Amino acid sequence: MPDIFGGEFFSNLFSNVMWGVLPILTLIIIFWLVVRVFAKRSTKGAGEGTKKLLNDDYIANSARTKEIEESLFYMPDISRLPIRKYEDIANESVTAQRQAKAIALAESKMIGGVSGLSNIDLKNMFGPAQLEKVAKYEENFSKYMHALRFWSESLIKDGHLGDAQIVLEESIKGGSEISAAYTLLAEIYYGKKDTAAIKALAKTAEEKEWPGRKMALDQIYKFLDGGVK
Repeated sequence: MPDIFGGEFFSNLFSNVMWGVLPILTLIIIFWLVVRVFAKRSTKGAGEGTKKLLNDDYIANSARTKEIEESLFYMPDISRLPIRKYEDIANESVTAQRQAKAIALAESKMIGGVSGLSNIDLKNMFGPAQLEKVAKYEENFSKYMHALRFWSESLIKDGHLGDAQIVLEESIKGGSEISAAYTLLAEIYYGKKDTAAIKALAKTAEEKEWPGRKMALDQIYKFLDGGVK
């Protein structure tokens, strides 16, 4: 009978256990080293990105102030809109009030097509001193486009689909980046069975990058595919 309490037995047992454990420990150590390396590289990359961003901003803050060219301003032509006459706007329907708001906002100075540009881009284009102005003009543009969208929704609710179509078409011609403007217009075209118009609308949406592009296109494609289920 072997002496299980002898040193040789415990030595062999320890050796066998360690041979089973070592591969696991080795894998743990290797995994830890890999994580450390990638974490270090990631931190380094993030640091370099931040450094570049700060450097770009520093350079942009030194950009020369430039006057905003008149050609960059968006000037709505309300004569193309289906404006109805109301006797007492305050006591009239929501449609009347939304129409009045859109007309009032059309008088604002506005710039479109800059929503995809960063503050650094705008500083380089116009100088840091103009940043606040440009932001305000872009905000005016956004408010006007939203006003057209809300007006069109009321017109649709009232059954004035032709007028709603005109309002939505004008907003998209003006550069609206509101996905609902596209989907509402696509729905009107679909109701008229105007496939060609839906295709043209899809092409317009596809030709530029804007925040609501994918959402709008998903809906437009559904109309082309036989309508939203």
